[in-house]
Amino acid sequence: MNEIIFVVFYTALLGITMKVADLLNEHQLKLFNGANLTFGFMWGIFGVLAISSNASVGNLILATVIGFLTRKKLDYLNHTIAASIVIIGFLFIGSFMPNVFLFFYLIFISFGSLRDAFRYHFLRIKRLRNKKSFFSKISWLYYYDFAYPLPALLYSIFTGEWIIFYAAFSLAFAYILVKFFGKRSGYQ
Repeated sequence: MNEIIFVVFYTALLGITMKVADLLNEHQLKLFNGANLTFGFMWGIFGVLAISSNASVGNLILATVIGFLTRKKLDYLNHTIAASIVIIGFLFIGSFMPNVFLFFYLIFISFGSLRDAFRYHFLRIKRLRNKKSFFSKISWLYYYDFAYPLPALLYSIFTGEWIIFYAAFSLAFAYILVKFFGKRSGYQ
């Protein structure tokens, strides 16, 4: 039970720091001087803490970071600081589990790439912005980042390893919460 509490706590903090780091760079959030680097370090540290809390969760976090690298999503200094900390931390304290890593890595790069294409190309076509179109009706799935915990739910159902779902859900929920409050505060 303690392991689950730590995993949920660390992955929630990971999700918060990831989105705040994003808001600082891409959405002009202003907190304090050096906040972008601070949140990059915090993102990396919470990633390493999540890695240290459970081996399977560690592989989920590593797959996420390597997936970000593959999709060229680490485009600011604080992102690369965080990714470097996570990868180096995994090398020192992680335990590589190819079946967990490859499952999530392949899911994240395939669905992440589809999501990127959907967001950056298809939604720019005016006829797809029509509120009655199929793409507009399913876009909330992509917008709210449910694509992250859904594969974890399937993995957990088939393997019985529910800690993966708890980690993915808490990370996504915290990320979505920060995104929600960021949008309400005017940070698009």
